[in-house]
Amino acid sequence: MNHDPATFFAPEEFDPTRSPNPHLRFGYGRHHCPGAHLVRRQSHVAFRTLLDHLPALRLAVPPAKVPWHPNRMAIMPAEIPVTW
Repeated sequence: MNHDPATFFAPEEFDPTRSPNPHLRFGYGRHHCPGAHLVRRQSHVAFRTLLDHLPALRLAVPPAKVPWHPNRMAIMPAEIPVTW
């Protein structure tokens, strides 16, 4: 858990720069984020619209070369290099 003193130094303090940070994420089970469905739908519409307007859009690097943000609450790429 996020307040486990065996895992975190000063677990009662908020420290967004804590690294490594093997914290509990709201993504699965009964603690699933209620906004996740809305974000998925918005993303689907946005990417579909983008691809409809730029049909030649593709990654500019191999998928394994896309850089990711390490140790973030939201697991996401740091950037997505594309070409069209």
